[in-house]
Amino acid sequence: MTVPVHPWLREYLVPSSPIEPQSLAVPSYNDAICFFCQSCGIDQQVKVYQAGREQIGPKWKFVSTHTGRRSFATNLSLKNVAYVLMPRATR
Repeated sequence: MTVPVHPWLREYLVPSSPIEPQSLAVPSYNDAICFFCQSCGIDQQVKVYQAGREQIGPKWKFVSTHTGRRSFATNLSLKNVAYVLMPRATR
């Protein structure tokens, strides 16, 4: 499956160094996402349910790779992409 990429984003998807890591562990990726969200001021107090209990805190603490996956799937749906294609696009 091919996922379209906005033209201004293409230049950032090209490896910039031969020693650049090929992958990133999910916990490290989640830490980076939280850092960027905090840096961008995404700090509204929210209430979430995790592991069967209620937690309250700034929104950036609860953002993860799964948040991005769900948002991507929602945006595909809003663009009328066929539901049968979504599992392949959101792996």
